[in-house]
Amino acid sequence: MCIRVLQKVRYCTTSRALKVCLCMVGGCLLVGAMQLYLWTYDSGSEQCAVRESATAGESASLFAVWSWITEMLIFLVVPLIILIVNILVMREVRWCIGLSARYRPTVGVQNIGNRSVTSVTFDVVCCIYVCVRFRTV
Repeated sequence: MCIRVLQKVRYCTTSRALKVCLCMVGGCLLVGAMQLYLWTYDSGSEQCAVRESATAGESASLFAVWSWITEMLIFLVVPLIILIVNILVMREVRWCIGLSARYRPTVGVQNIGNRSVTSVTFDVVCCIYVCVRFRTV
């Protein structure tokens, strides 16, 4: 199975970008909305504190379970997804470079060591594309 990560024309549409942004905002609001229930403000001491009903049950309390779930999601799952996507992009760039080596012209091309100018130019273009494409991530 071959996954083509760099298929910009197929996957990078404005409607898809809008949907992804709306889903991200919705997900952040859902995660943040739970905090409204978990925390309460004590006007007497002028401090925020965890609601007593949320901490009932100690390690099996809603507060403890919610904290574990969100922290594992934010600090484990998201970085792993980013790592996997980066590995897929590097494999795709390596595949593109290998593909360019197969189809590079041999007549009338100045060689630099054992690599042609065409291959070096293609490598630079791929690197620039990857840098520009993922600079906002």
